[in-house]
Amino acid sequence: ATEVDPPASPCGACRQLLAEFGLDLEVVAVGPTSERRWTLRALLPDAFAKNALGK
Repeated sequence: ATEVDPPASPCGACRQLLAEFGLDLEVVAVGPTSERRWTLRALLPDAFAKNALGK
């Protein structure tokens, strides 16, 4: 939650941390009178993820 409208999106470090849980994760930012929703994939295009390492 944030005190500004529209609510801010997560910072880059938070986006990368969330990416550890999967890029299809829904991110919700809540402000005093509104909310914004994204998939993490939309917020972090071309993210480095564990599948980039191969097997």
